Amino acid sequence: MKKLLFLLPILTLLFSVSCSKNDDVPSKFTVKVSLAYPSEITSGEKVEMSVTATNKTTGQESVATVAADGTSSFDLTQGVYNFSASGKSTKYNLNGLAANIEVYSSKNVSIDIVA
Repeated sequence: MKKLLFLLPILTLLFSVSCSKNDDVPSKFTVKVSLAYPSEITSGEKVEMSVTATNKTTGQESVATVAADGTSSFDLTQGVYNFSASGKSTKYNLNGLAANIEVYSSKNVSIDIVA
């Protein structure tokens, strides 16, 4: 009986340590997307673009507008994503795609835009 009373606190301690949450692994990663515009787009031309990140496993979509400098940012869970960009300039409809991007850490993604 004394052995059982001695082992009970040790077992309780082991159980509580083994079930602790691992806070070192981030649940989301920052993905910075930059757009590379074609030569037909002049630097002063007004461009309205958005980027959609689609998780290929879950189908979940996140949409971000593109800043004037051609960048956008997402906070995404790990997985494989397609990044599609679409929009327009004063003269052209624009689009681009970066497919099968693995997000397992924070990273930068570039999308070549076509008119």
